[in-house]
Amino acid sequence: MSEKTKVIIVPCDCYDKEQVYRSVKAGIEALGGMGRFLDKSEKILVKPNFLSAAVPEKAVTTHPVVIEAVFRILQEEGYHWYEISNFAKPGKECRHNIGYWKRAEYLGAGLGAASLLDNVRYSNTTDIYQYLKNPGQEVSGEPLSRTAQMEEFMFLGLRMVDGLQRTEFTDAFGIEIEGIYGEVLNSLQKDGLLEKKEGRIKLTEKGIDVSNYVLAQFLISEG
Repeated sequence: MSEKTKVIIVPCDCYDKEQVYRSVKAGIEALGGMGRFLDKSEKILVKPNFLSAAVPEKAVTTHPVVIEAVFRILQEEGYHWYEISNFAKPGKECRHNIGYWKRAEYLGAGLGAASLLDNVRYSNTTDIYQYLKNPGQEVSGEPLSRTAQMEEFMFLGLRMVDGLQRTEFTDAFGIEIEGIYGEVLNSLQKDGLLEKKEGRIKLTEKGIDVSNYVLAQFLISEG
């Protein structure tokens, strides 16, 4: 007979950060400690439940304070928080994903694979029968406009916890970032969702909690 899954219920009557942290930590320790789940692991993906666009108080989604508690415990275990939903031991960050967020060029091979080369996004067919007939067939390509490149630079780069370098935007597009996004940056900074520091722009912890909203602000209407 297989071992039954153990479930721990820890009372917590509010969303005070310290109280939630203590409750989450107590539950993990009652299950054998975080090491039981992270043994020999080098990379961790944190995946909260986002069932609908409901405010945290409705308890439909994982409350941001609970997520913060988990993040805090992972950091106590020596894991480095380097991307919105990813942790890793120092030096073990996923280079593959970091390449996506920094818009490095990549070549995808296989059914449904995607590539980014010379600012053109390519994709292989997702039809297995068509692919098997001619694996080396030409793939469809979508040249990215300058506007699309700027949008991707922002909403992909800001997924990194340390954000993006302002000078990289200037180098890539020949214009300072404020020349395109000045109003958006100032508004998000005023709302406490984004910060500018030492030549970098990054999301605050509050901004990470609502990252989908923040990143959507960098989509440019071309009318």
